[in-house]
Amino acid sequence: GENYSIGECVFENCTRLTSVTFGNGVTSIGNSAFKGCTWLTKLDIPDNVTHVGSRAFEDCEKLEELYISASIESIGNNAFAGCNNIFEIKAGSKKAITANENIFSSDAYNNAVLYVPTGRKFAYEKATPWSNFYILEMDFTGVEEITDNRVQSTDIYNLQGRKLEKITQPGIYIINGKKTFIK
Repeated sequence: GENYSIGECVFENCTRLTSVTFGNGVTSIGNSAFKGCTWLTKLDIPDNVTHVGSRAFEDCEKLEELYISASIESIGNNAFAGCNNIFEIKAGSKKAITANENIFSSDAYNNAVLYVPTGRKFAYEKATPWSNFYILEMDFTGVEEITDNRVQSTDIYNLQGRKLEKITQPGIYIINGKKTFIK
């Protein structure tokens, strides 16, 4: 189908919800739709979604990673307030969405790194609320995952296909078959 909206409060306080996959027809996420889903740890808002409602993911306490697609046009007040454990936000849009500063908690602003498309850092540095984050540019093309250097795997390869014992510096590696950026 097309143009579906996830209704207001529909999953509010579903404390056992650990992941969400949005179908291709979903274009908006309603107010408080996932508020209080305390076990949600990673969130990918796909390209078909254009609107995230007020308080949509408020108090998702364990949320650590967030991807906001290039198609997002608006984010409501307090959409991610109370998500105090976010450490990584990837914004796919070349244009920084203007939103109120209150969409994130102060902990998110203090602790999260915002990754933006290469060449777009200046646009995010001038826009609220994005200017509150530490901002890094990166090319998202082909990278499936971003992680820190504490990788626990025996299948680590460089881009030339050579197997490595361990990772010694930041860069792009193939880990467990996925192209991964190590920060």
